[in-house]
Amino acid sequence: QTDLVRTLQDQVKEAAIGKAEVEKQLQSLKGQVDQSAKMLEEERREADKKRKEVERLEQLRMAERSELEAKSAEEKMAKIAEMEMALNQQKDMLAGEKQQREAELVKERAALQGSLEAQVKLKTEELARAQQRVEETEKRMEARE
Repeated sequence: QTDLVRTLQDQVKEAAIGKAEVEKQLQSLKGQVDQSAKMLEEERREADKKRKEVERLEQLRMAERSELEAKSAEEKMAKIAEMEMALNQQKDMLAGEKQQREAELVKERAALQGSLEAQVKLKTEELARAQQRVEETEKRMEARE
């Protein structure tokens, strides 16, 4: 009986150690999530730089538009349409890149969090079962004495 109690106490200790390891992993993964958030912020800064470049290109287009007013209407319209198309393509590309990266980070964060929560729940249940077995064994031993 004493061996059984010791075995159960050892199992409780192992479950507690396992839970601590899972919590350590949780902290590590939270660090990874934070790193992903920093990367997202850096990508947002890059997107802002690109957006500013797009705005600069739009200002250039406006300046060129003024210069082209002296030229024929056909030449002006072709040049403007070309520039607007290039600007719209660049805007669409930037928006798509940003949206895709944000979706990827959201998926990564959700997967990491779900995995960690499941591990913590499992270890907590194991610890509770082991503690209950110890208490039951102690009660039986007291009843026999």
